Amino acid sequence: MADWYSWRYSQGGNEAREADNPDFSNLDAAATALTIALKRENISHIFLGGYVASLIGGKRITEDIDVTVGKKCLKMLLKHPEFSRSTDNRLVFRVGAHRVLIDLMPERESGYSLPRSDCPDRLQVRSRDHLTRGIPTSIDILHPSVLLLIKLVPWHDSFYATRNAAALRAMTDLQDIRAILRWLVQRKERIDLSSQSNNSTNKYLRILGDLYVDIRGVRPLLADTLSVGALMATRRKYLLTCIHSSSSGPIVNFARLEPSFTYSFHRQELVFLLLPEFNVLYHIFSYFANCPPEFTFVHTTTEYQHLYYLPSPIMSVQREPADFSAHDAAATSVSLLLRNAHVPHVFQGTYAVSLIGGDRLPEGIDMIVKHDCLNLLLRHSEFRLSPDNQLVFRHKQTNIPINIKTDDDEIDVYRPPANTNKRLRVGLRSHPDRRVGTMLDILDPKALFVTRLLAWHNVCVKNRAGAHLPLGGDFEDIEVILTWLTERNERIDDQSFRFPDADAEEEFLLSLGDLYVARRQLRPHLAGLLSSSLMRIALDSVDA
Repeated sequence: MADWYSWRYSQGGNEAREADNPDFSNLDAAATALTIALKRENISHIFLGGYVASLIGGKRITEDIDVTVGKKCLKMLLKHPEFSRSTDNRLVFRVGAHRVLIDLMPERESGYSLPRSDCPDRLQVRSRDHLTRGIPTSIDILHPSVLLLIKLVPWHDSFYATRNAAALRAMTDLQDIRAILRWLVQRKERIDLSSQSNNSTNKYLRILGDLYVDIRGVRPLLADTLSVGALMATRRKYLLTCIHSSSSGPIVNFARLEPSFTYSFHRQELVFLLLPEFNVLYHIFSYFANCPPEFTFVHTTTEYQHLYYLPSPIMSVQREPADFSAHDAAATSVSLLLRNAHVPHVFQGTYAVSLIGGDRLPEGIDMIVKHDCLNLLLRHSEFRLSPDNQLVFRHKQTNIPINIKTDDDEIDVYRPPANTNKRLRVGLRSHPDRRVGTMLDILDPKALFVTRLLAWHNVCVKNRAGAHLPLGGDFEDIEVILTWLTERNERIDDQSFRFPDADAEEEFLLSLGDLYVARRQLRPHLAGLLSSSLMRIALDSVDA
């Protein structure tokens, strides 16, 4: 076990050992013979695994070759004299006295669907790409950006296991991951999570965060291959490993901070982390539960967030404007199709907030519809299902996940006055700078406030249990909604909402009180919006 832990922590600065002049001749001969045989029989196939990493610059010599094939073909290949079968029923290619094991995985048994020849998930490595390797034919491989996602999961499982065998598996997977990231950097390509569902995206971001935290050598590669939002999510996890809570308050472990981060002390236990990413900065101070009264967030414009330590400003960070074009195209297409089919629907979540002033780009689009409309949308070419059955909208090279609820409960939370409805209609006049091609129905901002408030409070509860989840996103949505309501002189009272039971109402009131306690900068908004009875509940929470 000592060897395992010494290896694991040595990965912080040193790369795992790789052959200086690796000899791939046996593997290349096997891959060439297999490719020629499969092409002759018109059998669809694709190479994946560690051997693919060697074709794009990796130096690790793998023990075998992994291939997914369109149908069972072991018997056909055994007719060729150079192929034989091992005792464990694997295909073997003989090169003189050497044996190369080949794992043939039929598509139906592997759980992985073979991409079509014109699909971006497939990449063809040509013979001229490897003049020194002596590969006389082109080889179809899984695109490195897809292979990376496949490699991340076993690396993560092995890296955090405690067996020596798992440590070796983690080391080999890490070598392949490095090779893939270098290939992406050289071609200025990015890790693409757009086709993944929300759950899958969050899973991969958690793994990438662990990779960023524990493997120092890959941080520059991740910085060049992740989108700004994904990089912020991974660095956020990294920063939280540097911040620990104690009875006396937050403690920052400066030994783990990157040299590029600048920081300084002001007074005794107040720490300023000056970072280029707005959300990371915001999240750090969100982590300091109930910030000291000396810290005050002041909004001067929608583009700037100033952090003031009274009496002088410490930092000002400008946020890049978000590009909603793909999301607006998806929302426009969905809305037109559902409206033509007379399917009642509303948009909710962060995308709906963006239509009333929010500038945070969501991962996907959240909707509520009266009844199931999946088959209706899938009749149109721009919609498709991802491998994990997530509905996505294809816009140019971007896949926008669309999360549809057929449950009407969230619409019914808000009880509107008799002369209004539960929807707010927004369109081109509201957003001349956005490419919204039709009027869009969004959940009424008061109901939207409830859903965002409960989501924020749910994260707060988990963080109290030690989860350290980011708070910034839901809080930003809440602030936008309250600003919108304040500008229109709206009021929120105890008759505004309809809850299914007393527990749901109690959760809302508790969340409202916690918001008033934790977020000083929102108190002027809440004081102007809340009825006297709700204000009393909020003030009682402060006293408590």
